[in-house]
Amino acid sequence: MGWVDFTGLFRSHWLLRALVPGQVAWDNALTAFENGEYGSGAAYLAAMLGEQALTAYMAKAFSIYESEICSAANSVPKRTKLYRAVSEAEFKQINRTEKFEAGPNSLGGNFCWRS
Repeated sequence: MGWVDFTGLFRSHWLLRALVPGQVAWDNALTAFENGEYGSGAAYLAAMLGEQALTAYMAKAFSIYESEICSAANSVPKRTKLYRAVSEAEFKQINRTEKFEAGPNSLGGNFCWRS
């Protein structure tokens, strides 16, 4: 996943550094520890943990926000008006029974989906 070069610089793969929260701080911490700079290494470790905690907090906050939006969008009123083009035979059947029923070759029902 990573490598150490002869100058003592630790660098993870560029994709990890771009996508993983705290990865750059982790690389800097390892470099500092390898160079004997323990105070700087500890500071970088703290920065890494802070980035990860902030990312987790923001992900949770967003998921709560998203679930509120989804629950509001999925609330369905008791009655919904649907409009559909029907054949003459279906129109007569709807007027006769006042129901939307399955006709021949309809796979057992008329299917509608909210948009």
